[in-house]
Amino acid sequence: MATLCRQASAVPGLTEGGCTTIDTDQGQRDGPQTSLPGTLSQGPQEGRCAMHTSKPAIVLAIAVVMASGWLLASCGPHRPTAVTFDPPYPERNARGDPIRAVYEGRIPCAMAQCEKLKVQLVLYETLQDHAPSTYWLGIVGARGNERVVTQGAYAMRRGVDTYPEALVYELDAQTASDLRYFWRVNADILLLLDEHRYPKVGNAAWGYMLSRYTAPYGPRTYIMQ
Repeated sequence: MATLCRQASAVPGLTEGGCTTIDTDQGQRDGPQTSLPGTLSQGPQEGRCAMHTSKPAIVLAIAVVMASGWLLASCGPHRPTAVTFDPPYPERNARGDPIRAVYEGRIPCAMAQCEKLKVQLVLYETLQDHAPSTYWLGIVGARGNERVVTQGAYAMRRGVDTYPEALVYELDAQTASDLRYFWRVNADILLLLDEHRYPKVGNAAWGYMLSRYTAPYGPRTYIMQ
Protein backbone atom coordinates (compact mmCIF):
# COMPACT_ATOMS: atom_id res chain seq x y z
CA MET A 1 0.00 0.00 0.00
CA ALA A 2 1.34 3.47 -0.94
CA THR A 3 0.29 7.02 -0.12
CA LEU A 4 0.48 9.97 -2.56
CA CYS A 5 0.21 13.55 -1.28
CA ARG A 6 -0.83 16.50 -3.48
CA GLN A 7 0.60 19.98 -3.08
CA ALA A 8 -1.44 22.85 -1.65
CA SER A 9 -3.93 24.28 -4.16
CA ALA A 10 -3.38 27.83 -5.45
CA VAL A 11 -7.09 28.28 -6.12
CA PRO A 12 -8.91 30.33 -3.41
CA GLY A 13 -11.61 28.40 -1.64
CA LEU A 14 -9.90 24.98 -1.84
CA THR A 15 -8.30 23.12 1.05
CA GLU A 16 -4.58 23.39 1.29
CA GLY A 17 -3.82 19.92 -0.03
CA GLY A 18 -4.38 16.33 0.97
CA CYS A 19 -3.32 12.79 0.49
CA THR A 20 -4.62 9.87 -1.54
CA THR A 21 -3.91 6.24 -0.60
CA ILE A 22 -3.40 3.57 -3.23
CA ASP A 23 -3.71 -0.07 -2.28
CA THR A 24 -0.83 -1.64 -4.19
CA ASP A 25 -1.94 -5.10 -3.11
CA GLN A 26 -5.40 -4.75 -4.62
CA GLY A 27 -4.26 -5.95 -8.00
CA GLN A 28 -2.70 -9.06 -6.53
CA ARG A 29 -5.79 -10.01 -4.53
CA ASP A 30 -8.51 -9.17 -6.98
CA GLY A 31 -6.74 -9.47 -10.29
CA PRO A 32 -5.90 -6.84 -12.86
CA GLN A 33 -7.77 -3.54 -12.56
CA THR A 34 -8.56 -1.10 -15.36
CA SER A 35 -8.65 2.62 -14.59
CA LEU A 36 -8.53 5.87 -16.49
CA PRO A 37 -5.10 7.38 -16.79
CA GLY A 38 -4.25 9.75 -14.03
CA THR A 39 -7.10 8.70 -11.70
CA LEU A 40 -6.44 7.90 -8.10
CA SER A 41 -8.64 5.94 -5.78
CA GLN A 42 -9.90 7.93 -2.83
CA GLY A 43 -8.71 6.99 0.59
CA PRO A 44 -10.05 7.74 4.05
CA GLN A 45 -9.01 11.39 3.75
CA GLU A 46 -11.50 12.09 0.94
CA GLY A 47 -13.40 14.66 3.00
CA ARG A 48 -10.32 16.73 3.54
CA CYS A 49 -9.74 17.04 -0.18
CA ALA A 50 -13.28 18.24 -1.05
CA MET A 51 -13.64 21.81 -2.42
CA HIS A 52 -15.49 24.34 -0.29
CA THR A 53 -16.09 28.14 -0.40
CA SER A 54 -14.26 30.23 2.14
CA LYS A 55 -15.87 33.07 4.13
CA PRO A 56 -13.82 35.84 2.43
CA ALA A 57 -15.01 34.61 -0.97
CA ILE A 58 -18.66 34.76 0.17
CA VAL A 59 -18.25 38.30 1.48
CA LEU A 60 -16.59 39.36 -1.76
CA ALA A 61 -19.39 37.88 -3.85
CA ILE A 62 -22.07 39.69 -1.81
CA ALA A 63 -20.20 42.98 -2.18
CA VAL A 64 -19.98 42.53 -5.97
CA VAL A 65 -23.72 41.83 -6.23
CA MET A 66 -24.62 44.87 -4.13
CA ALA A 67 -22.29 47.12 -6.13
CA SER A 68 -23.77 45.86 -9.39
CA GLY A 69 -27.29 46.62 -8.18
CA TRP A 70 -26.32 50.15 -7.17
CA LEU A 71 -24.64 50.72 -10.53
CA LEU A 72 -27.69 49.53 -12.46
CA ALA A 73 -29.97 51.74 -10.37
CA SER A 74 -27.79 54.82 -10.88
CA CYS A 75 -27.63 54.24 -14.63
CA GLY A 76 -31.39 53.76 -14.97
CA PRO A 77 -33.82 56.33 -16.35
CA HIS A 78 -33.77 59.71 -14.60
CA ARG A 79 -36.90 60.41 -12.56
CA PRO A 80 -38.67 63.71 -13.31
CA THR A 81 -38.70 66.24 -10.49
CA ALA A 82 -41.65 68.52 -9.68
CA VAL A 83 -40.76 72.16 -8.94
CA THR A 84 -43.29 74.73 -7.68
CA PHE A 85 -43.03 78.52 -8.10
CA ASP A 86 -45.23 81.37 -6.93
CA PRO A 87 -46.38 83.84 -9.62
CA PRO A 88 -43.94 86.75 -10.03
CA TYR A 89 -46.83 89.22 -10.35
CA PRO A 90 -49.37 90.17 -7.65
CA GLU A 91 -52.97 88.99 -7.64
CA ARG A 92 -54.08 92.62 -7.29
CA ASN A 93 -52.30 95.81 -8.19
CA ALA A 94 -51.46 98.63 -5.77
CA ARG A 95 -54.97 100.00 -6.13
CA GLY A 96 -56.58 96.70 -5.26
CA ASP A 97 -57.76 96.06 -8.83
CA PRO A 98 -58.06 92.40 -9.89
CA ILE A 99 -56.46 90.71 -12.87
CA ARG A 100 -58.25 91.08 -16.18
CA ALA A 101 -56.11 88.59 -18.12
CA VAL A 102 -52.64 87.02 -18.18
CA TYR A 103 -50.86 86.42 -21.50
CA GLU A 104 -47.62 84.52 -22.01
CA GLY A 105 -45.34 83.53 -24.86
CA ARG A 106 -41.87 83.43 -26.34
CA ILE A 107 -40.81 85.90 -29.00
CA PRO A 108 -37.61 86.36 -31.05
CA CYS A 109 -34.71 88.22 -29.49
CA ALA A 110 -32.69 90.63 -31.63
CA MET A 111 -29.72 90.91 -29.24
CA ALA A 112 -26.46 89.00 -29.65
CA GLN A 113 -26.37 85.54 -28.05
CA CYS A 114 -30.08 85.80 -27.25
CA GLU A 115 -32.42 83.40 -29.05
CA LYS A 116 -35.77 84.26 -27.48
CA LEU A 117 -37.51 86.34 -24.84
CA LYS A 118 -40.06 84.93 -22.42
CA VAL A 119 -42.89 87.44 -22.07
CA GLN A 120 -45.60 87.68 -19.41
CA LEU A 121 -48.19 90.43 -19.71
CA VAL A 122 -50.70 90.91 -16.88
CA LEU A 123 -53.57 93.35 -17.37
CA TYR A 124 -55.57 94.66 -14.40
CA GLU A 125 -59.03 96.20 -14.54
CA THR A 126 -61.12 98.31 -12.19
CA LEU A 127 -63.40 96.37 -9.92
CA GLN A 128 -66.54 98.41 -10.55
CA ASP A 129 -66.71 98.98 -14.31
CA HIS A 130 -63.94 96.65 -15.60
CA ALA A 131 -62.15 99.55 -17.23
CA PRO A 132 -58.38 99.34 -18.05
CA SER A 133 -56.28 99.97 -14.97
CA THR A 134 -52.59 99.02 -14.90
CA TYR A 135 -50.29 96.40 -16.43
CA TRP A 136 -47.34 94.28 -15.31
CA LEU A 137 -44.86 93.23 -18.01
CA GLY A 138 -42.10 90.73 -17.26
CA ILE A 139 -39.32 89.87 -19.75
CA VAL A 140 -36.79 87.05 -19.23
CA GLY A 141 -33.85 86.54 -21.60
CA ALA A 142 -32.51 90.02 -22.22
CA ARG A 143 -30.28 89.73 -19.11
CA GLY A 144 -29.83 86.01 -18.80
CA ASN A 145 -32.31 84.53 -16.33
CA GLU A 146 -33.03 87.89 -14.71
CA ARG A 147 -36.62 89.09 -15.08
CA VAL A 148 -36.95 92.71 -16.20
CA VAL A 149 -40.29 94.17 -15.05
CA THR A 150 -42.05 97.33 -16.17
CA GLN A 151 -45.37 98.59 -14.82
CA GLY A 152 -47.68 101.39 -15.77
CA ALA A 153 -51.07 102.20 -17.24
CA TYR A 154 -52.60 100.88 -20.44
CA ALA A 155 -55.46 101.89 -22.71
CA MET A 156 -57.63 100.19 -25.32
CA ARG A 157 -57.41 101.61 -28.85
CA ARG A 158 -58.96 100.74 -32.19
CA GLY A 159 -57.25 100.11 -35.47
CA VAL A 160 -54.68 97.77 -37.00
CA ASP A 161 -53.42 97.81 -40.58
CA THR A 162 -56.39 96.82 -42.78
CA TYR A 163 -58.44 96.11 -39.64
CA PRO A 164 -59.83 99.45 -38.42
CA GLU A 165 -62.09 97.83 -35.83
CA ALA A 166 -59.36 95.69 -34.29
CA LEU A 167 -58.89 96.12 -30.53
CA VAL A 168 -55.37 97.07 -29.41
CA TYR A 169 -53.92 97.15 -25.89
CA GLU A 170 -51.52 100.09 -25.74
CA LEU A 171 -49.03 100.23 -22.87
CA ASP A 172 -47.70 103.59 -21.69
CA ALA A 173 -44.18 104.96 -22.16
CA GLN A 174 -42.80 103.01 -19.18
CA THR A 175 -42.29 100.18 -21.69
CA ALA A 176 -40.05 100.27 -24.78
CA SER A 177 -41.83 101.16 -28.00
CA ASP A 178 -41.28 97.73 -29.57
CA LEU A 179 -43.31 96.10 -26.77
CA ARG A 180 -46.11 98.62 -26.33
CA TYR A 181 -48.81 97.50 -28.79
CA PHE A 182 -50.73 94.23 -28.66
CA TRP A 183 -53.53 93.29 -31.04
CA ARG A 184 -56.31 91.42 -29.23
CA VAL A 185 -57.21 88.86 -31.89
CA ASN A 186 -59.63 87.23 -29.48
CA ALA A 187 -59.91 86.65 -25.74
CA ASP A 188 -57.09 84.07 -25.84
CA ILE A 189 -54.56 85.46 -28.34
CA LEU A 190 -52.51 88.65 -28.58
CA LEU A 191 -50.21 89.60 -31.47
CA LEU A 192 -47.36 92.02 -30.86
CA LEU A 193 -47.34 95.04 -33.20
CA ASP A 194 -44.58 97.42 -34.19
CA GLU A 195 -44.60 101.18 -33.57
CA HIS A 196 -46.85 101.68 -36.60
CA ARG A 197 -49.30 99.01 -35.44
CA TYR A 198 -48.29 96.50 -38.08
CA PRO A 199 -48.03 92.84 -37.06
CA LYS A 200 -44.44 91.78 -36.48
CA VAL A 201 -42.97 88.93 -38.53
CA GLY A 202 -41.29 86.11 -36.60
CA ASN A 203 -38.59 83.69 -37.68
CA ALA A 204 -38.45 79.94 -38.25
CA ALA A 205 -38.31 79.25 -34.51
CA TRP A 206 -40.42 81.91 -32.79
CA GLY A 207 -43.34 84.21 -33.55
CA TYR A 208 -44.91 87.20 -31.79
CA MET A 209 -48.04 85.58 -30.37
CA LEU A 210 -48.98 85.53 -26.68
CA SER A 211 -51.51 83.01 -25.36
CA ARG A 212 -53.85 83.52 -22.44
CA TYR A 213 -53.05 81.70 -19.20
CA THR A 214 -56.42 80.68 -17.77
CA ALA A 215 -55.54 78.80 -14.56
CA PRO A 216 -56.55 80.46 -11.27
CA TYR A 217 -53.99 82.64 -9.56
CA GLY A 218 -51.62 80.61 -7.40
CA PRO A 219 -48.41 78.52 -7.40
CA ARG A 220 -47.42 76.73 -10.57
CA THR A 221 -45.85 73.28 -10.69
CA TYR A 222 -43.41 72.35 -13.44
CA ILE A 223 -41.97 68.90 -14.20
CA MET A 224 -38.19 69.01 -14.65
CA GLN A 225 -36.88 66.21 -16.85
